[in-house]
Amino acid sequence: MKLGAIARVLAIVFLALAAPALWRNTSLPTPRSPMPAQPKTAWGQSVAALDRRIVDLQGMAQEPRDWLRLEQLASAHTARGKLTGNYADFQAAQRALEQAFGIAPRGAGPHLAQITHSFGVHRLADTERAVEAVEGYALPNPPETRAEMLAYRGDVAFYSGRYGEAERHYGAADAIATDPGQIFRRAIFLSRTGEPDKAKLLFTQAEKAMRFPTAQFRSTVEMQRGIVDLDRGRYAEALAQFDRAEALFPGHWLIAEHRAETLALLGRTAESETIYRAVIAQTHAPEFMDALADVLDQRGKAAEAKDWRNRAHGLWLERMRRFPEATYGHALDHWLAHDDARTTLMIARANVKARPYGDAQIGLVRALLKAGRTDEALATANALRKSRWKVADVHVVSAEACAAAGDKGCVAAEQALALAMNPHALD
Repeated sequence: MKLGAIARVLAIVFLALAAPALWRNTSLPTPRSPMPAQPKTAWGQSVAALDRRIVDLQGMAQEPRDWLRLEQLASAHTARGKLTGNYADFQAAQRALEQAFGIAPRGAGPHLAQITHSFGVHRLADTERAVEAVEGYALPNPPETRAEMLAYRGDVAFYSGRYGEAERHYGAADAIATDPGQIFRRAIFLSRTGEPDKAKLLFTQAEKAMRFPTAQFRSTVEMQRGIVDLDRGRYAEALAQFDRAEALFPGHWLIAEHRAETLALLGRTAESETIYRAVIAQTHAPEFMDALADVLDQRGKAAEAKDWRNRAHGLWLERMRRFPEATYGHALDHWLAHDDARTTLMIARANVKARPYGDAQIGLVRALLKAGRTDEALATANALRKSRWKVADVHVVSAEACAAAGDKGCVAAEQALALAMNPHALD
């Protein structure tokens, strides 16, 4: 699975959960999606509803002291950014938040919207500071808010590689008030720490815990079940889950790109190519340009593949300039496939500094090997194996590090462990 994909799905599910009450928490000129929304799809209707909400809030936020309207506006832009993948939405949300904080009285401000925004763009330190601000309010928070803040503390710990601390925070949140979002968080935790079967059961439990589950939330649960299957090399089962997710919430590019990825793994590259082209038209996202290039290479279209990678390269540079923390993990795959070992290692180190969790450490091992730093790669891989991050790629990169060190016994052992978790791990 692509680096950073888990975080993206986790951010999407919180949007789906918050949708009915989204406006309690969201900027300024309304950015358009990269392509006009598809109004006949559920995804397109959701984007269009957010567009209307943003226009309304912009009209109501003209009062110079009304920071609450600006908070709502920021939340709407953040929600739109998560649905469209458009970084202009996140920029607009940040501007609205800055304006709101500028006029809010001391001890108040759009901290709840800041938490959602900062977590969505992978700014863990900003997320934690906003959580501390909410927990420090003069008036006691209701139980639901206290539980939510503890759950966000768990998220920060999880993506910081402090898995025991994350588990404790999630447990403390559950002891106060359990909701579908917290169940979903624990399922994500289990899926990455060696208990995928239990994770799938919890995803089902999260869906059942929703009093009135939306189609978007149900599709996200189906998609996450598919991701668990994908990580275990169960491609046919994963595709069936993604198909169900798309049927529930048609038009969503995130579901489509998972279908395209799985179809490529199944050898159905013509179908994968068609879907990736549609997703690129919808999002203009460089990660999908790179994915399309990989499929085109498989189909013998090397010249066109090179053109797509060149287009992606410029977009990655621009994204890293605007939202570096949100970009490093996704951009690393692009640089790992190119010759610039120095820049690749710089991005990998920056990614680990921003979010030192398992996927970032896996990327760092690969970047270190690319740069010829075998000893450091081995040390990083050894530490990763001892951690609670239990996915096949941990053993794949460990085998790669052992191969670079000439340790054939270690290579065989690590490859066997990888194949036990995913029979296609070495494909």
